[in-house]
Amino acid sequence: MVKPTDTTAYPAGPVGRGHKISITGTDADSGVAGVEWQLDDGPIKTTTSATLIDNGPHLLRTRVRDVAGNWSEWRSGTVTVDGSLPVEDDEPPIDTSTTLPSGWLTKPFTVTVKADPDGGTDIDYVEWRINDEIYHGDSGDTFTVSTDGVHEIETRATDLAGNTSSWRTQTLKIDQTPPQDTSDLPSDWANTRTFTLSATDATSGVDRIDYTINPGNITGSVASGGTITLPSDGTFTITRRVYDQAGQRTTVASTVKVDTVDPVNTSD
Repeated sequence: MVKPTDTTAYPAGPVGRGHKISITGTDADSGVAGVEWQLDDGPIKTTTSATLIDNGPHLLRTRVRDVAGNWSEWRSGTVTVDGSLPVEDDEPPIDTSTTLPSGWLTKPFTVTVKADPDGGTDIDYVEWRINDEIYHGDSGDTFTVSTDGVHEIETRATDLAGNTSSWRTQTLKIDQTPPQDTSDLPSDWANTRTFTLSATDATSGVDRIDYTINPGNITGSVASGGTITLPSDGTFTITRRVYDQAGQRTTVASTVKVDTVDPVNTSD
């Protein structure tokens, strides 16, 4: 039932913004298992260090727990943050900008550029780079990408201590233009029952071509450049539904007339 000892070292004098105080302890028997600390009237936290940000005096309370579950008594002391002293924060902020969707989008997309100080000094500014162009702003600023294509989006943040996070790189894919059917089907009688279906999409690419042949309600799906075969001679309606990789669709229908039987000479 021996309590652990809180060995946290309280600063003897004023400290700069961003100063970190390690919450430590010792226990000769089972060992130290955890810590708790509270700054002023804030919430009790269990991290192993306390970061001081705001200027002025602060009441810091600490205690430690051993593996057996015994707690030390709460200790407390006053720590003063002096804004005229050099900032002591050396940890970069955490970029928490919008996580971009991985698939293709069919409309403009708005990105929020923001960061978390992660216990350090406040965010000074954020940056974002779109296809090599760099922009600056405040944490929480937004920008909208509205043009078709694959866009490389990079974001990062800098805090008041001058710490800068690494560039966070993501990809944004936008395709707002439906695909086009490029099938070259005959407008007059044809002597073949096999035809090629084709399509194009300049941005995301063609995914597939679904088709329906009537009469007969024959359905199927082919890639661009795939072929279909009509069941017999006659007049048919071929309906194509072209899909691109973004899920957009274009529907086209054509009438095809087929006669593959040679004529018969009936001259007497």
